Amino acid sequence: MQRWMRSLLYTLSDHSLLGAINPRDGSIVWRQRLPAVNATGARLVENGVAVVSGVDWQLASWSAADGRLFWSHEGESVVDVSTMASPGLGGDVIALVRGERNVVRRYEATTGELVWEYEDDRYEHCMMS
Repeated sequence: MQRWMRSLLYTLSDHSLLGAINPRDGSIVWRQRLPAVNATGARLVENGVAVVSGVDWQLASWSAADGRLFWSHEGESVVDVSTMASPGLGGDVIALVRGERNVVRRYEATTGELVWEYEDDRYEHCMMS
């Protein structure tokens, strides 16, 4: 792995383009077009190993180095996404999704394996507005 790959800039445009830019010269390292029509309000986080996008109905994890898709889950509206430190794994993904219920899920960042999920409908009337 080249040294500059550890300090790439990641971006998600309002035209659903996800990409990595080399900050030294502005060159595009990799770029992916996401399936969303409009990425306004989309979420993008990275943890050094993976770049995680939450756009419309798709939660996806991409290789931070080369943009290769690790995994994708579709079908529920992505409300928010974050990463958390996890020794040896590079960080897991925490996602709040809205389907028939509001659910917080923890996924392993590079495999997409579900670690746990929590449903709480006590505040559903607050979340749906």
